[in-house]
Amino acid sequence: MEIRLIRLKKRYGETMAVDIPELTIRSGELVGVVGRNGAGKTTLLRLILDLVAPTEGQVLLDGQDVRQTAAWKQQTSAYLDDSFLIPFLTPDEYLTLVGQVYGLDENTYRARLEALASFLDPALLATRTYVRDLSAGNRQRVGLAAALLVQPRLLVLDEPFAHLDPTACQQLTRLLQLHQQQRHATILFTSHHLNEVVGLAQRILVMQDGRIVRDVTEGASAQQELEAYFAGLSKAS
Repeated sequence: MEIRLIRLKKRYGETMAVDIPELTIRSGELVGVVGRNGAGKTTLLRLILDLVAPTEGQVLLDGQDVRQTAAWKQQTSAYLDDSFLIPFLTPDEYLTLVGQVYGLDENTYRARLEALASFLDPALLATRTYVRDLSAGNRQRVGLAAALLVQPRLLVLDEPFAHLDPTACQQLTRLLQLHQQQRHATILFTSHHLNEVVGLAQRILVMQDGRIVRDVTEGASAQQELEAYFAGLSKAS
């Protein structure tokens, strides 16, 4: 699914949270957005998902304005934070509900859940513990598994590696790569850790003060260029 931003701005009072004159993310790209806390990364994702209204401009998914149609929602999934979860359900109940919302039949649901077994511990599905009472890492696993379960054409994730242990981070990286390859899916994720982005993204967008200040394609010099950029910011601050 192609993402196109046109003169996109979001203000909160006197603060310009996002200011992107034009940006296109092509269908099938795996794109990481990196920047310091407060750079505008999460607001950008919320604009793309129509969770907040822009002050100006448009977000187009496959040429359709997200504020004018809901057709894109059936082909999109996301996990931004705990608010995407339902706290009074167990993990199994929550994932079952997500499958039903996206119209998955029982066989398809079980097959997809099995494909996620390395990442989503079967013991987690068997527990009667409510989502709200899980550890931060297990809540993250459940939310990410739900987003991957529906095999969307567009997958949007905010800080997906937060709270995950090193093994889970490796498993998630592989799952995202497989999803992109098998579904030709567009994946957009954020991080404020450069290594997470460089290790996964094929294209890296750097945000600062709501703007895209670097657009770097994966390559041998990408990490050096980005490390030099952030080193410069550290010296200036």
